[in-house]
Amino acid sequence: MNYNDHDDSCALVYPPDEFSGMWRENWPNGGLRYQGHFEQFRKREGQHVFFWESGLLHEVSYWREGWAVGTLITYYENGVRQHERDFGEDGCRSRSWVEKSYGIVSGELHTVTIYRHGRRVEQWKDKATAAMWEAIGGDESVKEFAKKYFG
Repeated sequence: MNYNDHDDSCALVYPPDEFSGMWRENWPNGGLRYQGHFEQFRKREGQHVFFWESGLLHEVSYWREGWAVGTLITYYENGVRQHERDFGEDGCRSRSWVEKSYGIVSGELHTVTIYRHGRRVEQWKDKATAAMWEAIGGDESVKEFAKKYFG
């Protein structure tokens, strides 16, 4: 099982199964749409980036052996950060991650959601999110939680 089975694809880019190397796609206007390295059978490796047609960054992600690792970040078309999904060092094999969502205008943190085995197990929303995030020590607490529950 890999990202292909779970729709974890950056920008839904799928080169031919036999392709290996740097894959690039351009928008009709000639601007870069997508760039990332693949091994055979669509296994993503390293950094993958996707751009809006305007040229602004849409998504940046990191992959190891076909699995997202570390933090995947998406941006709204206006350039404001939309989501951060932290898959940790072992990647999303367990379908477990922490997701932070941000407002399209303000860019302020709106929700923090924890997923385990592809299902939402906890969520904090809106104004309470910022207070909660600060009170628990934010990213450091999530790293400890993820290590404890996701292995």
